[in-house]
Amino acid sequence: MTIWIITMGNRDVQLKSNKNWESLYEEVRFDEPISDCDKFWCCDEFEDKETKRFLIPARVLGLAYRRHPDNYQDLAFPILDSFHDYFKKKLGAFPDKIVVLLTDQSAIMASQVDNKYSPYWQDTVELKPIIESYFRQKFQINPQFWTLTPESGRGLDHWDKTLGLVETTLYAKQAELEMQGDELVYISHQAGTPAISSAVQFVSLGLFPRVEFLVSYQYYDDEECLQSQAEMIASSRYWRGMQVQKAKQLVKDGLPGAALTLYQGISETVRDRDIEKKLDDLVKGFNLEKTCDNRQDEFEVEAAIQRVVNALDLVELFFAKGNYLQGLTLLAAAQETFLKGAIKHELEAKTVNLQVKGVNKRLSAPELIVWNDAGLGFIRNPQDKKYRDNELKRRLQVDLKQPIFDEKLETLKQLNFPVYNNDIKSVFWFYDKKNKKDCFQFHKIGSNTGMYYWLCNLRPDLKTWKLLTWIAQYEREREADLRNQLMHNLLGVEPQEVIGYLLGNQRDNRYTDVISTYQQEVKTPFIREIKRLNLPFEERGLSEELQHIVDSMH
Repeated sequence: MTIWIITMGNRDVQLKSNKNWESLYEEVRFDEPISDCDKFWCCDEFEDKETKRFLIPARVLGLAYRRHPDNYQDLAFPILDSFHDYFKKKLGAFPDKIVVLLTDQSAIMASQVDNKYSPYWQDTVELKPIIESYFRQKFQINPQFWTLTPESGRGLDHWDKTLGLVETTLYAKQAELEMQGDELVYISHQAGTPAISSAVQFVSLGLFPRVEFLVSYQYYDDEECLQSQAEMIASSRYWRGMQVQKAKQLVKDGLPGAALTLYQGISETVRDRDIEKKLDDLVKGFNLEKTCDNRQDEFEVEAAIQRVVNALDLVELFFAKGNYLQGLTLLAAAQETFLKGAIKHELEAKTVNLQVKGVNKRLSAPELIVWNDAGLGFIRNPQDKKYRDNELKRRLQVDLKQPIFDEKLETLKQLNFPVYNNDIKSVFWFYDKKNKKDCFQFHKIGSNTGMYYWLCNLRPDLKTWKLLTWIAQYEREREADLRNQLMHNLLGVEPQEVIGYLLGNQRDNRYTDVISTYQQEVKTPFIREIKRLNLPFEERGLSEELQHIVDSMH
């Protein structure tokens, strides 16, 4: 058994001639609902200049012909005729059952009856007698009619509501088809609103085990006359097309990993595999992977600053989609990486002169201060867990038992670390009561506070932004630190809280949305200072990159 489900649209039944229209219209013009909008008697204003047919609104046409349903010699059925020819000539048989989907929005559009352009008049419910007669004569079958009748909402142009209505209607009416399980169902879904077409396409793929789509397209023949012709499209092609559209939207939403998983299930050609490779590279980019091949090279300035710039683009994308947790976490990492990369860049050409056991030693800053997995600080061997300074002592060529407090302090002074800055003295210095002397906490030079003040000393021309200045405040209140609340307490976050955080825990009534606050108060000055410090990077253009990938997906 074969089943055919077809949607009917406002222009699928057309008036070929106007010679009988006035008399037909006169019969119903004083009947409701036409009496409430008596504006259809002159059909010339509905003439299609190309086909010379009259595109009378479907409800009006149906009402005018309801007393003469079998007398439709003045009517044209271009789409239905093309389907009829396809079944007869291509398939050699008509479907065993036919279901026609009609529309009736009278429950929600009663107040629009006096407007002849209202979707109310484009409803197809009144075409039922005409269509029924057409199928009896052309297909020798009595079709079933299922009517889409929204009871609330904004009508059948609303995508989400229409999807729900189509799904409810088709699932409720399915039993009337008396299917045995594997019947072939033809779907013709082009007519009606785009929302109806999309919904019927989507729901039918999930409802029926075997689906093929019978569609009609228009073309001009050799005599420049507009013709309609039908063709069959396998459901697999439709399903693939829907998956591609989903994957495109996932890429636009900043979810390339989900798009890649979806695309891997529909990959067919070499071009598809090229797109898979692009998506895989994009996933790595979103995870800030592989800015270079060697793990140690990831701590080189160029690779680090490129990750920072890439991260700033990602933060903007996350904020635009309302993904504040991901955006704030990534932004915090980007600022910290910037401080480390900028300091390393400033130290690359510096040297340190130290007196060690009366011997002058000249060493380059990179020999003493390094950036690796442990952070930014004095060089150390990860194996020396108990004796952190052993590697540094080897560099200075001193006995491993010898203390090097003075040498380390002198190194920092020569490298412009603000050792005695009163603003942060309490962060780094403490009084050792046991040994009765002031001690410096060298492990804190790689903290946000230490790195911020260090970079400001190295580059007095640095023009910082509010958020970077605020995170450098070691004694800031933890309750006000949104990033800490998110990371350590998994607390939710509201847009106004994000705006305040981006402004360095300040309020500014000029800003009412997260994305403009981020762009103006963080990203723009951030990129400006990266350029001022001559830090190497390449502009990425994330939005253009995403659009390029989307455009290549077919």
